[in-house]
Amino acid sequence: MEHFQKIELRRTRDFGEKFNATFEFIRQNYKGFMPAVIYFSVPLIVIGMVILSYYTNFTLYQDAGTYGAKGNVFGMMGNFFGYALIAYVFIIAGYLINTSLVYNYMKMYLSHDNPTTITPGELWDRSKKDIGNIFISSLLVGLVVVIGVLFLVIPGIYMGITLSLIIPIIIFEQKSVGDAFGRCFYLIKDKWWSTFGLLFVAGLLQGAMGFIFNIPEVILSVIFTINRTSSDFLSDPPLWQKGALIISSCIKAIGTGLLACISFIAIAFQYFNLVERREASGLMNQIEGFGSTPTSTQQDPKETY
Repeated sequence: MEHFQKIELRRTRDFGEKFNATFEFIRQNYKGFMPAVIYFSVPLIVIGMVILSYYTNFTLYQDAGTYGAKGNVFGMMGNFFGYALIAYVFIIAGYLINTSLVYNYMKMYLSHDNPTTITPGELWDRSKKDIGNIFISSLLVGLVVVIGVLFLVIPGIYMGITLSLIIPIIIFEQKSVGDAFGRCFYLIKDKWWSTFGLLFVAGLLQGAMGFIFNIPEVILSVIFTINRTSSDFLSDPPLWQKGALIISSCIKAIGTGLLACISFIAIAFQYFNLVERREASGLMNQIEGFGSTPTSTQQDPKETY
């Protein structure tokens, strides 16, 4: 069997190299982690987005007619928040699982000589143990960012970028949420702007690619809105409209779930880059393994962004 040429994760990289490594890792390993993402994460995101899209395109109009005629604004709002709560519970659960799957795959990638042998079941068994800590850390980050935004916005942005490293630290180092929180500030010192730039560009790329999956739903929503008359508010929409909406929502959700890995993997490479710059853990591993296994020569480029 042909030897699997692994990508060195623990090394310093400049701004462009992080993106090259991100897409090279996806190209090399999508068969390894994507099946698990499709099995365990995407279905939850699909359910949540279908509920949200169905309410926005159909039920919302019927509620507007029903509650609007009665002047019951609170009834309409209550219905909206009910649908939204159910939808976002599924969506958030899907993203939490997605995050754990991607980072645990990268962690297993480090220790496996041939990562192509990793099965979805094996990956899930490793990943499900970290979902609780990922949820707690995400909740903490969200709370800190919201509080920061209330103080002139900039503190919220600063904290959001700084704490973007918290989940990789929890997964790769198995630290508690509290310890990971403090370590984020240690690692990102003097590298905040490069981390911000990486996340900003990765988000733009992910959003641009994701728009392709949004096109069917956008077109259908426009068509439904144009063809809807005031008498349609209280009527049940045709079956073909419901079916078309569900299909378009599924396409959008699948694309969103799969593309989320771009930002996750990009920030993981930034994490490894920052750890290597401060602690040279990858170099030490190569030195310890020298003489027993071949090591590839890695450059240490200056980070210019």
